[in-house]
Amino acid sequence: MSLLHPTLGEMFDRVVALTVKVGVCEDEGKDASRFREEIHEICSGISQDKKDLCAKFEKELIDIHVEMFDMIACAEKGTEVSSVHLQKLNRRRVAIREEINKESGEYKGPERI
Repeated sequence: MSLLHPTLGEMFDRVVALTVKVGVCEDEGKDASRFREEIHEICSGISQDKKDLCAKFEKELIDIHVEMFDMIACAEKGTEVSSVHLQKLNRRRVAIREEINKESGEYKGPERI
């Protein structure tokens, strides 16, 4: 990963995370404009064929981000959460990013060492 040259998987993962944040902000009556602006900025740099490639991973990635967000929110409120389950969700999220990168030809190797 490079902050200056993120892969398609990394960009799409970020878009999904921001989309979840927009939903939470809307539910709580908070301003989500900064998240929408970043979504627009990222999406403007992704071609339609690459967006189509990402679409098949969208539902699973959204579900993962929502579950992780909920678990983190619970932990912040003092509710015990399973760190093992959170790690499992994060590993799957990273695996999806790698699958997107492989299919887009941007895969340079696993994130984990």
